[in-house]
Amino acid sequence: MWWAFVVGCTAPGALEIDPINIDFGTVDFQSDSCQDCACDDHCAGTDVTLTNKGDGDLNVSLPTGYDGEHLCLIGFEDPEAELVFPPLKPGSSYQLTFSVCGYVVGAGRSELTTLVEGETLFHSDGEQATSSLTWSFTPVRDLGFDDTGDTGS
Repeated sequence: MWWAFVVGCTAPGALEIDPINIDFGTVDFQSDSCQDCACDDHCAGTDVTLTNKGDGDLNVSLPTGYDGEHLCLIGFEDPEAELVFPPLKPGSSYQLTFSVCGYVVGAGRSELTTLVEGETLFHSDGEQATSSLTWSFTPVRDLGFDDTGDTGS
């Protein structure tokens, strides 16, 4: 009696991140209502699409969470928790919305008027295990004065 075992391997998924870099530009944190991006005029979210460009299912996660000191990830409350997304079938996508939430201030260190940069690492069981999304912004506080100190009123 012959037993034959057929072991099938499916091709792995392949994660594509679009865009791969977000530059939020200059973000004005002066308005009280906007300090934690509670308004839409300067911290509007940027959509990031995760797409499975491979031939097999793809499991995607943010194993170390995201930088909650600087970013908000709409729909997710705990930036330090591992985030595991639903599996992506070949050709399917998942959309995330990132926005700027804050900047470091005080204790002898302030990022105000300084370019703030970071990276969010995605892990997958696809062709490339780790993919990154880079982001940047410059926090300012526009007090409404011109170069002479006059508010124009």
